Amino acid sequence: MKKTPHTEHCCSIHGCKYGEDSVCEVKNEILLQSFPCDLCIKDTRSTKKMFDDRQGVTPEEIEQKFSYRIRNMEKQIQELYRLVNQLRCNK
Repeated sequence: MKKTPHTEHCCSIHGCKYGEDSVCEVKNEILLQSFPCDLCIKDTRSTKKMFDDRQGVTPEEIEQKFSYRIRNMEKQIQELYRLVNQLRCNK
């Protein structure tokens, strides 16, 4: 598994320890965190099970998940462009 400062310090549940949630590869589920964060350990929910379940995720599954997200964002962008153009035409 690739290790970065984010995989060693950040949490997919509790966020980026560097305050960069929008680009953090752990928070955005591009890379898996190496171990549960301090908040996960203190958390009363069963985060250990969630963490253990995620360790078995393959790179293909991650790629598939992000491909779906990207396609969905592209559709949303197209819809925004359509609405903007519609507003321009109605002026």
